[in-house]
Amino acid sequence: MQITVCEFPNEASRHEAAWTELVRFLQSRPTDVVVLPEMPFCDWRMFMTKTIDPAVWEAALAAHDATIARFAALQTSLVLASRPVQIHGKRLNQAFCWTRDGGYRGAHAKYSPGAVLFGAIRGNGDSFEWTPDFCMQPTASGRG
Repeated sequence: MQITVCEFPNEASRHEAAWTELVRFLQSRPTDVVVLPEMPFCDWRMFMTKTIDPAVWEAALAAHDATIARFAALQTSLVLASRPVQIHGKRLNQAFCWTRDGGYRGAHAKYSPGAVLFGAIRGNGDSFEWTPDFCMQPTASGRG
């Protein structure tokens, strides 16, 4: 089994070039599993403020929706990563897997880094356990 673990730049302005390079890399070195970093498709500067602007949060959700829709281009069977989601009004960071046959499947959600580090969401910082079926039902876009 071949596994590819990669980094992504923190700045959104560099994401498209990194994506293109990843696709190019995987075309020449096929892999079974791609492991991406935590919330790879948003600009991490959004977590460096006391609160997260709702428009910035929505942009992060949309960026992940758009890039996850392009995962078939990676020519792999399985992608593992996390993404921002909003479930029952809470901004969360959800681990997920994507498979060529089954698509997106959420696995575990916890408060987003901005919530824990900077108080964007009130809470005690405990992780929330969600069953994969629950995560899938609201929407596959992460806007539950």
